[in-house]
Amino acid sequence: MNGKFLSLILLLLLSLNTWVARLPAAGIDFYHYWGVAKARQLSPSPLQNPYVASTAHADVLNQYADASNDQILKEANSYRRTLDLTGTPLLYTVSALLPESYSLAIKGFRLGQLVLFVLTIFLIGVLRGNSTGFELLALVLAATFSPFLSDVVVGNLNAIQLFLLVAAALLIERAQPQTSKARLRYGVMILCGLIFITLLKPNLLLSSLLLSAVFLRKYGLPRPTLLIPAGVAFTVLLLVATNVCLGSAQVWLDWYKLVSASQDRLAYPIEAGNYSTTLLLSQLYTLDIYTAVNAVAVFLIVSFCSIVAIAAIKQGSPLLGRSREIVFNILQDSGLVVSIAVTITFALSPLVWAHYYTLLLLPALWLLDTRFPWQLGNWLSLLAIIFASGGLVNLLSTWFVFSPEVYAVSFMLGWVWVWAGLLITVLKRALGATKHMPLATE
Repeated sequence: MNGKFLSLILLLLLSLNTWVARLPAAGIDFYHYWGVAKARQLSPSPLQNPYVASTAHADVLNQYADASNDQILKEANSYRRTLDLTGTPLLYTVSALLPESYSLAIKGFRLGQLVLFVLTIFLIGVLRGNSTGFELLALVLAATFSPFLSDVVVGNLNAIQLFLLVAAALLIERAQPQTSKARLRYGVMILCGLIFITLLKPNLLLSSLLLSAVFLRKYGLPRPTLLIPAGVAFTVLLLVATNVCLGSAQVWLDWYKLVSASQDRLAYPIEAGNYSTTLLLSQLYTLDIYTAVNAVAVFLIVSFCSIVAIAAIKQGSPLLGRSREIVFNILQDSGLVVSIAVTITFALSPLVWAHYYTLLLLPALWLLDTRFPWQLGNWLSLLAIIFASGGLVNLLSTWFVFSPEVYAVSFMLGWVWVWAGLLITVLKRALGATKHMPLATE
């Protein structure tokens, strides 16, 4: 039997064993997705939208769970007797399609998570131009990468978001429309996809905006008199669907009021598992959270601009003209651009649960090139995955006791290693030394 095939089978069994062990987990995040629509279906009288009537939704679900024989539902309900509804109206509307049986719904959802995760890791290899070895890597990460396993346990969306982002970036990279009609068709498809991704969970707003910029840079603006109305019409369609499903014409406004009610609304502490870099800086140096966000943003901007300026100066070209050319060249590569966007999002976000780091696999693996195992990008990719998984700290915790801040630093170093790799990629691209760097066109 072929050794690679045998390894693939063994890794698949390991992944499935790890995953099956998590099937009975309660899914405390998924409970919210499933519960909003189900409470509205089960209630004997119409409910107001969930953002102004979360208690009424919780009461319906509590009564249903108390009378149910579904043990997974009962466990999830024991954690969620009150509801903390911060998901978007689109998320709860889409979740209305889930089965009424909680056990069936969450097991099916977890199967989808696993399949999409494995597929997405392979597609990242396709996006960066060389997928050799990524099928094995996908199974290893499915069995061992703790943020993904945490995503499976709580039933969150990160594996699905990872797939949607990679699919959008790959579609833009491989589109190559030859006619104005084809460009318009791709433009509408990509625009509507990015609108859906953003409205489903807005933490990918920057990624969606920058991917839109890549499409415009690569293919130009396809007939704005048709593209823009199509995007507006699709957005209106989603808004109307959510308003109808959740029973309110101002459900989006109520959602926005809820999540922006105060500075502390989503500021969960590090002790609760919020491994945000900006929150870490805020707590360590007693800074206002906005000051910490601005400080990290300045670091990102200065480091990126410095790399671009160094490349321009080394080429002896006019600084501004060559810098603009370098940035425009970056916008030709959807893999590089979405990797930069995801990394910036991790650096700046004030709320980063451990399972969110599933998304960091996109930039981390985009740096990986299995053809040249000793190149610097591979080592930075490996370091990012190790630190973003909390694996090193978990190993050392066998002998030492660490504070929550140490775990936060470990996760922070995950995106820092990725950022360093991306800056090196930008520099080498700009200087023409791209032989051993990830190239989507290879």
